[in-house]
Amino acid sequence: MDLTLKSAFLTGGMVGHLSYVLLVLSMVMRRMSLLRMLVIASAFVAITYDWFWLKDPVGVFWETLLVLVNIVQLSIT
Repeated sequence: MDLTLKSAFLTGGMVGHLSYVLLVLSMVMRRMSLLRMLVIASAFVAITYDWFWLKDPVGVFWETLLVLVNIVQLSIT
């Protein structure tokens, strides 16, 4: 994907933005469970973005790890 103003507002760019919007939104949550659920949602969106638009297996790996860690943490509490 080219880095242009136009590409930032195409479907792929908007999916990438959504991932970060969810992540920022998670940081304003007062309850840890809500924070973790938003981080998981953000990571799933990022996995989609990394897989379909960026073709980045490293990003998919790290986002998947982020999902798994947060699911384990949710199950502990």
